[in-house]
Amino acid sequence: MLNRRLNANGAAKDTRQLALCLEGSGIRYEAGDALGVWPRNCPELVNELLELTGLNAEQPVRATQDTDVPLRRALAERVEIARPGVETLRFIATAAQATPGS
Repeated sequence: MLNRRLNANGAAKDTRQLALCLEGSGIRYEAGDALGVWPRNCPELVNELLELTGLNAEQPVRATQDTDVPLRRALAERVEIARPGVETLRFIATAAQATPGS
């Protein structure tokens, strides 16, 4: 097991080298294989953000170039809200402008 940060301190990105033990898992690894990791924000943080902003959790928002998803799902799965950067704040502001009654 290994979790090593590859970026210098103060870098805008957090890129890590992860090594996992597959012993007993039944999973085979071969050179060149890759693992995708899709983090999620905790539901309590998503709920708190929605409550504080008054945004409609079910309002469809553009998550990718051609996919709309409910705002709650976008906040849970598509953006970093624990340590929001400029792009996340812009996304939330855009969602707020698109939400009727906000």
